[in-house]
Amino acid sequence: MAQFDVFRLPDGPLVVDCQADLLSDLSTRLVVPLQAIDDGGQVSPRLNPILMVGSERLVLKAHFASTVNARLLRHPIATLAEHAYVIKAALDILISGI
Repeated sequence: MAQFDVFRLPDGPLVVDCQADLLSDLSTRLVVPLQAIDDGGQVSPRLNPILMVGSERLVLKAHFASTVNARLLRHPIATLAEHAYVIKAALDILISGI
């Protein structure tokens, strides 16, 4: 698994792995859910950017970031590595407010 890979959790939701690859030995990974735009919309464009996963427009819900057991992240279905700057900016605003 790599930072910014997208996974479907066993109970259904899509998440993006945001944890640095350097910390791959930990048993947990920091993930952020991706939701359909009609499932709650955006709180803020910087906090909740809209990203494309395949042909689907999804909202990154940075304010719902959490950890999951790394074993739940088995097979990536996509990567959002090309959106690393936007994802990191969303996490920065969540943590620092800027």
